[in-house]
Amino acid sequence: MNATNALRLGSSPAGGRLDTTLGANTTMNMDATSSQAPNIRRFGSTVQARRATRGTHAAPRIPLQSSYARFVQTLLQEKAAQQWADELVRRESELNVNVKQLRADLLREEHLRESEVAERQAQLVQLQVELRTLQQRLADREADVRQHAAATAEGHQRRAQEQDDVIQRAQQAEEAALTAEARAHELFARHLQQRTADSEALAADWAQKNAHDIRRAEQLKLGSEQERQTCADRLAEVLQEREAQITRQTERDAQQKEKEEAAAAAAARRDQMYAAASLLEAAVKAMLTRHAIQKASKSASPRQREKAASRCT
Repeated sequence: MNATNALRLGSSPAGGRLDTTLGANTTMNMDATSSQAPNIRRFGSTVQARRATRGTHAAPRIPLQSSYARFVQTLLQEKAAQQWADELVRRESELNVNVKQLRADLLREEHLRESEVAERQAQLVQLQVELRTLQQRLADREADVRQHAAATAEGHQRRAQEQDDVIQRAQQAEEAALTAEARAHELFARHLQQRTADSEALAADWAQKNAHDIRRAEQLKLGSEQERQTCADRLAEVLQEREAQITRQTERDAQQKEKEEAAAAAAARRDQMYAAASLLEAAVKAMLTRHAIQKASKSASPRQREKAASRCT
């Protein structure tokens, strides 16, 4: 079994490390055996000594110490080697499982990478198709824009030419209108000059004719001013007299009001005095009545007292 394990360990990838570990374990087992040797000798010596004392005749001693120590050392080495080999087998199986798992993961990653590359290539092809489509659309759009721009420029040019023609015709019409207006202005100026001369001559005639009327109107104006001044003086006198009358009437009204207020105050005082006298008289009468009732109640019977009390209430 040790030879088989050695062959398996030598053929495995970790053979060098396993040999090193095996040598170390063997050395440790040998040290442990050598450390246990004195105990075994003592045990053997004790047994031999006891057997010797029990026997009637002394027998020759059997050399058991060296063979037993070698046997124990061999067993310990075999056991350690077996444990170490089992551990190596277990580790090798774990490594094989890990290698298989890594290979499966690698294959899965390669498959995923291949599928991703295929998907990216498909997307790239699709994007290239879309790019060509967009480039074609852009070229068509540019052609349409060029045609539209050319048509628009032609339309603008045609409209500009039409506007220039309209402006030229309007300018010619304005020039003709200005010429006619200048001619009409000249004719109207001549007419105004003629009318002005005629009006000045007529005004001179009217000034001569109305000079007498003007002097007469001035005289009438002076007379009217004098009459207005006289009326104003008379009005001032009347207003002064009216103000004096109003002042005198105000004074009379104030005096009359004072008299009325004094009479009203005297009447109020009389009324207050009469009311006070009436109250005093009523109080005196009540006091006399209570006094009389008290005197009568003292001299009367209880039944008469009740009647008198009921009357008082």
